[in-house]
Amino acid sequence: MNNEVRDVRRITVVVNRDFLEEKSSVRVAQACGIPSINYSSGRAVMLRERTGILSSLLYRSTPLVSSPVDILNFYVEPEQETIALETMAERFKLYLPGTGSVFSEEVRFEGGSYSKKTAAPHTNRNRASVHLQSRLTGICCIVIRGMGDQVARVGGERGHAEQE
Repeated sequence: MNNEVRDVRRITVVVNRDFLEEKSSVRVAQACGIPSINYSSGRAVMLRERTGILSSLLYRSTPLVSSPVDILNFYVEPEQETIALETMAERFKLYLPGTGSVFSEEVRFEGGSYSKKTAAPHTNRNRASVHLQSRLTGICCIVIRGMGDQVARVGGERGHAEQE
């Protein structure tokens, strides 16, 4: 029995397809030195910004906007975590509102259950670093079909109220 324990970081990149400059987010990540990527698609729900009196009158409830997103996951060694986050944020322009997000999670593999090589992303280190947030909490909800917009509205309104 193999008792090997390996700590790595799982990087998750969520990219709004409306802002992709190239057709394939996977190819963009591979060009940054990420050889093995898990890909899935989804949608991101956001609150539409209400501007002006007419918008307030037309939209009694908070309007939601839904956009298709690409979700990429890959693993890096702990010492590569920051460069991977900065590289993905820079390459996908995640510093612009609505373009997507990138985050990392600590993952522990025990008993030799993980044998794949981790990625070693490369970036142009001469560029200014992207400001990374820390100590954030993510919320994931699985809801009955048709109830997702209501849950997203509550979360979005609560987050918007916290920012004001």
